[in-house]
Amino acid sequence: MSSASAEDEPRANGGRLLRRGLASMLTSLPLGLLSFALALMIWATVTHEENPSVRRTLPQEVPVEQVNIPRNLLPTGVQPAKVEIVLSGPRSAVNDVRAEDVTVRVDLSRADEELAGAREATVERPLRAEVRRRGVRVETSPELVRVTLERQERRTVPVCVDRIDVTPPGFAVEEPVAADPSEAAITGPRRNVEAVECAAAVVRLTGLTVSVSPQVTLEPRDAAGRPIGGVAVQPATATLSVRVKQGLFPRQVVVDVRLNGRPAPGYSITAVRTDPNVLNIVGPLDVVNAVTAIPTEVIDVEGARSDIVRSVSLQLPPGVSSGERRSVITIAVQAVRAPGSLGVTPRIVNLGTGLIATLTTPTLAVLLSGPLPDVIALRPTDVSVTVDAAGLGAGVHRLEPRVTLPPGFGLDGIVPDRVEITIGNLR
Repeated sequence: MSSASAEDEPRANGGRLLRRGLASMLTSLPLGLLSFALALMIWATVTHEENPSVRRTLPQEVPVEQVNIPRNLLPTGVQPAKVEIVLSGPRSAVNDVRAEDVTVRVDLSRADEELAGAREATVERPLRAEVRRRGVRVETSPELVRVTLERQERRTVPVCVDRIDVTPPGFAVEEPVAADPSEAAITGPRRNVEAVECAAAVVRLTGLTVSVSPQVTLEPRDAAGRPIGGVAVQPATATLSVRVKQGLFPRQVVVDVRLNGRPAPGYSITAVRTDPNVLNIVGPLDVVNAVTAIPTEVIDVEGARSDIVRSVSLQLPPGVSSGERRSVITIAVQAVRAPGSLGVTPRIVNLGTGLIATLTTPTLAVLLSGPLPDVIALRPTDVSVTVDAAGLGAGVHRLEPRVTLPPGFGLDGIVPDRVEITIGNLR
């Protein structure tokens, strides 16, 4: 055998082995595919039984979002504005979906072409719904919505300044209050735009004593000052130039009470009280500097015998103002206290049985003080002077008398301060 024949024999054996292996694989392939398909069917059946497919309607409706709105159009109505959502898919995934997981949109691109020059029209569009859950399908009911669109109008209006409250007393805002810019563009539906009279810039003057330049938001308003919605303002803000000057100056002055007449004889005014007793006045500098007091209207006290309370007007000079225009005046009227004297005969009291007594001093001078009218009207019989003889026997005794005065009087002394009494026996 030649060397070439020896080398070809192993190659021939290897080829035969390869053909036999391929023949064996081809013979067993259908059986393997069948086994895999059966396994897949068994897995799908078990999975479906554990987590079956369900169909569920969300309890809440989902609002419709509008996208790709042409710049020159404004949606003014969507029917319906909310739609019903139906979900389908594996039960575990479907049951986990909430309303906020669903987005419903209506595409309004190229809607301006359908208006064809009209100011307002209604277009019908399909809805596109998406859910943030894998394996869940979503449907809407209805599938179409009708959207009403209006062409946006544009109009230029002036910026008007709306002042809230007032500056503190003595301060004022110089005219005019300038706004930058002085005009604003209003865009929106025609009926809303046409209702706008101006773009209002609100400035509050409370506590304002210096010039300011605030930047404020512009608000579209109608001729009656009511805000108008559904429109846009461009620019959205304006800068105001508010110049504040001090033209009036404050000062505090007292209230000067003016009286006429005199109280009744024996009476006098002991106090005068005012409420308020100090006024805050405001006026030009030279005027307020010349004011030392604010007089009241004249109060008549002629013949007064008791306190007087009056609410009177304040006599403000020209050019001067005050938050108080009246004052309550209380005038205290009391009787004048004066001294007086009376000659009073003492009475002997508590003299023992079988005794008799005589006074060496039959009359005493009682010195007293009290309201003058009462002093003038006082009589000797209004004063009681007694000498107490309790326990005394016959003889001469010097005793201190006891004086009793009417209410309102004070005892200043007795002359003499002792009286002599002689006691004897009855026969």
